[in-house]
Amino acid sequence: MKTFLSDSLNDLVLGRDGRLATAREIDAFAQSARQYMQARLGEMIHNADQGIPFTAVLWGGTPSVAQFEAAGRVRLMQVPGALAVVSFTARLQGDVIAYDAMVNTQWGEVTING
Repeated sequence: MKTFLSDSLNDLVLGRDGRLATAREIDAFAQSARQYMQARLGEMIHNADQGIPFTAVLWGGTPSVAQFEAAGRVRLMQVPGALAVVSFTARLQGDVIAYDAMVNTQWGEVTING
């Protein structure tokens, strides 16, 4: 797996040579997994059926951590190279939902936080 490297704000990163930097294998998977978890359902015009249903699960009344966890597990398995979601823990911290996930990939195991 190979993808363009992005920073914590999802901005592309330039390498020392002035070209777009890339991430490979497990690093590329980890970055892509975090971005997959940030995508809202309906946000992507060509894949409107993919993403986390934030409105229904979190913003539409009482937040449901269990539904977020279920959606997160499904979403992480959509990342190319994912073999299994080993663990996924979500929790409400005030008005923010946070999660920790461990995913088994074809390059090894990786932990994703958000």
